[in-house]
Amino acid sequence: MEYFTDSELGTVYIKRNSQARKYIFRASSDGIIMTVPKYSTNENIKDAFNKTRSKLGKLITAKDKGKIRFQKDLDIEISDFRLCINESNYGNTFTVSFSNGILSVITPQNTDYSDPRVTEFINSAIEKVLKYRAKSYLPQRLKFLAEKVGARYKSCSVSYGKQRLGRCDSNKNILLSYRLMLLPPYLADYIILHELAHLKEMNHGDRFHALLDQYCGGNNKLYNKHLKAFIYPV
Repeated sequence: MEYFTDSELGTVYIKRNSQARKYIFRASSDGIIMTVPKYSTNENIKDAFNKTRSKLGKLITAKDKGKIRFQKDLDIEISDFRLCINESNYGNTFTVSFSNGILSVITPQNTDYSDPRVTEFINSAIEKVLKYRAKSYLPQRLKFLAEKVGARYKSCSVSYGKQRLGRCDSNKNILLSYRLMLLPPYLADYIILHELAHLKEMNHGDRFHALLDQYCGGNNKLYNKHLKAFIYPV
């Protein structure tokens, strides 16, 4: 993928799309993704970026609001485990361990937690635990909810992607992202119920939404609103 680096806003990834008629910006976990018409020139792209610069700053600020800020002596609950960050009084290496539901990260003394490399290291440790927990929890939760609503699926697999939280194909195979582990339980269930509804209605038409609303106890629109407003903590 094409990209360029802006001194103020970081990495900007360029995604060319033959169907695009205008420039679309969205914040991602590691920068800004800019969808552009397929044959846009670099000059056109930079010009559109600079014209939208002030709005992009607000977009990034909104994206980061509510995220966990890593720091010394941090002790916080993430999903169904705890993250504890402590500094070592000796040595200059980072160590990670996971035991009894606690992810322990030991950092060197005077670590700069604003350093992107430190953030990436801690996020990587968190992702490994989330993926490990998701492998057992999500298939079990899918089975429970499917039995509850009387739905039948063929198989379940856990995805390590970040862009798509769930998918149901025409063969009744359901895929769920490990990122569901970061959602409040009722929103994780909402995504699972969404995919279960696709077993009967593959599109997003009126019948699909009526069925999903039934599965959600009449809270489809409310839960969808909550999901759109949710900010992932990491």
